[in-house]
Amino acid sequence: MFPNASYKDTLMNDPSKGEGLKGLERPRIILLSPGAVPALWSHIPDQSPFEVERISDIKNESFPGKRHGCLGIVANCGENNGSGIDFRAISMILAKAGRVPVIALADNPSPLDRLRLSNMGVGKILPCDAGVTEAAEALKKLSTAARHGELAYIVHGNVEIAEGIRGDLEKIGCAALAFSNPGDMILAWFDEAPDLVLIDWDDADIDAGDFCSIIKRDLYLRDIPVVAVISDTCPEKRRTIFDAGADDYVTVPILRRELIARVAFRINQRRKRPPFRITTDGGIERRSRSDAGQSQNCATPSLLVNGRVKVLIADDQQPILSMLEHHFRREDWDVTVVTDGESAYKALGAGVFSFALLDTSMPFRTGYDIIKWMRGAGVNVNCKTIIMTAEDPDRAAAHAFSIGADDLIKKPINPDAMVSRMKRYLSGNSCHE
Repeated sequence: MFPNASYKDTLMNDPSKGEGLKGLERPRIILLSPGAVPALWSHIPDQSPFEVERISDIKNESFPGKRHGCLGIVANCGENNGSGIDFRAISMILAKAGRVPVIALADNPSPLDRLRLSNMGVGKILPCDAGVTEAAEALKKLSTAARHGELAYIVHGNVEIAEGIRGDLEKIGCAALAFSNPGDMILAWFDEAPDLVLIDWDDADIDAGDFCSIIKRDLYLRDIPVVAVISDTCPEKRRTIFDAGADDYVTVPILRRELIARVAFRINQRRKRPPFRITTDGGIERRSRSDAGQSQNCATPSLLVNGRVKVLIADDQQPILSMLEHHFRREDWDVTVVTDGESAYKALGAGVFSFALLDTSMPFRTGYDIIKWMRGAGVNVNCKTIIMTAEDPDRAAAHAFSIGADDLIKKPINPDAMVSRMKRYLSGNSCHE
């Protein structure tokens, strides 16, 4: 490699000094171009400070992205037989690239395509007539830029609320950017995809429902968690939120502990190495790099049990049991009903379930007790646990998420909203697949 940075920069800025490269390894750029090679890439002069290696077969077993001396990968998306960007091919490139930066060559991609590429990990999009030097400069910037921690985007019409959320998240090391409308957020998303979006659901000008529906219907964007910020938690409002595809919600006025618990949980679900963990006192803190590196892959496996959805409902109120059982059986789900915590404990220890709906005030053991036992003993580890409570939902949520609950729903329960929420878990929209 180059002996020092200043010598390397001098050579890159003055190709006429190419003779000085003799005996040194030139930085390699991998050009992945299944179709025609861009004009400016077809003939690279010998004195160029870069070596360009072209690959036309992305499935090639000898894919060189991780080789020593690779500055980065340039994916040519401009020649695809007029059918647009091949996102499947891009995902294969990124899977094999490791930590090597990737940029794309594409002319006038649509805003949605730009969001997809950014969310998949493409660091920058250049026009198809960009040359080797321009691509190399972009790759160098990407290789030296390091974002620390996680990034949340906040879209809210009330500046005070947005700044309050941003301040709370930054206290746990989660960077946050606030926007007054989705358009400004999308412009930022072109450059860097967020780990989570919090969006004002009450402001008609923001039209959060439409934005969320677009994101959650898209194969390459739907893994971004969307958390609605609302002032009204009536059953119909919650149903609207989940039908649109939102993963969660927080209510105004916002409780800091609840906000942090919900955000940390959603980001942990998406990440293969969860960045946050629960402390012994029920708080949230960032994992150390070594600790995060030892974390297990948290990509959510299938919730089906022998091809079926199996649900356990534990509540001491018979009307709730009957109502939920009726709606779940209408979905052709297998349902087990128990009326106290001890029976729920035995059922979960004896069988495997897709979901466990647990009341917080059952006899013998509460829903909180059951979840603590499940997480501590490693019982039904793939089962989604949903707390049902008549307590204050904000305070209950902070406690529920701190002990490892997957979700919480407030009584009185809207069964249609509950079904919508559970179907989203089954579709995989709430987790990183």
